[in-house]
Amino acid sequence: MGNLFREARRLPTACELYLLAVSRFASAAVSEPKTHFLIGVVHNNLAQTYQLNSSINQALTHYKQSLACFRPAGDSADPRLVQDVCLKIGGILKKQNKANQAVYYLHKA
Repeated sequence: MGNLFREARRLPTACELYLLAVSRFASAAVSEPKTHFLIGVVHNNLAQTYQLNSSINQALTHYKQSLACFRPAGDSADPRLVQDVCLKIGGILKKQNKANQAVYYLHKA
């Protein structure tokens, strides 16, 4: 649902739906690696939505949370998605003139 609202440019509603999804998934994520991956995907979608809305610091926070969720997911995490998130974090940090931090994430990609 969040994706539909994001594509319709109803960004605040999309963010609310993504946050609701994160809270619902979080209660099930204790021992299920696939659920960690799904939470990571939702955080990634939320970050993209914040970035579209020019809420860059919130976007950065959720991109980093997305990466944190992918680690416990292990083999369930798509390496291309992890790479994409690292590139997005690196790009944001580069624009914020945080070169050392940007390089760290760009190298992880």
